[in-house]
Amino acid sequence: MRKVLCILTFIIMSFLNYSVGIFVENYDIKYGKVYFGEEEIIGVDINTFTILNNEYAKDNNNLYYGAKKIDGVDINTFNILGYKYSKDKNHIYCGEIVMDGVDVDSFVTLGKDHLGRVNDAYSKDKYRAYYVEKPLEELDLSTFQVLDNQIARDKYNIYYLGYKLLNIDINTFEYIGESCNPTSNCIFPFSKFKDKNGIYNTSDQSFVQKHVQL
Repeated sequence: MRKVLCILTFIIMSFLNYSVGIFVENYDIKYGKVYFGEEEIIGVDINTFTILNNEYAKDNNNLYYGAKKIDGVDINTFNILGYKYSKDKNHIYCGEIVMDGVDVDSFVTLGKDHLGRVNDAYSKDKYRAYYVEKPLEELDLSTFQVLDNQIARDKYNIYYLGYKLLNIDINTFEYIGESCNPTSNCIFPFSKFKDKNGIYNTSDQSFVQKHVQL
């Protein structure tokens, strides 16, 4: 359940935090207490509390993702890899959650968002690729390519939010690009691509039902 929440949180927060300066929550110190949004961080050492970015903070004893303490992290080797991922000498973290079975030394984040900024929805190590913390199954890693923060491909399949797409002709697949509705301040971008059968838009209501293998 926690891993599912990690994926859902990433999808929602990445669109919001990467869209023209819109931030959902922030750290704040007031009345001698530390908050993330409206939630108080309990047990924090306010004298050594340091904000690392919009999502991460630390004090002398702990590291925090939002208001949640990252358990068991090695503070001396901790490093933020991007919007969602971080690492220490022992583990890769998705938010505050340890990603199981990931090779720490070869792990890298991949991709950019629709405005050209680093987006770490997709990542990989020397064994497999991931969408947030979800491993992509039956993937050809040698041909894996991230096209935008939603779409990726290898020589066999197209992936949307880490899920294989059905009824897409891989041999005639052509990526068109990522766009957004200007009236929404580009908060929720969508991807467009085509094959011999037609043009596809991930914002279409029927897209997931017809093409996403859940």
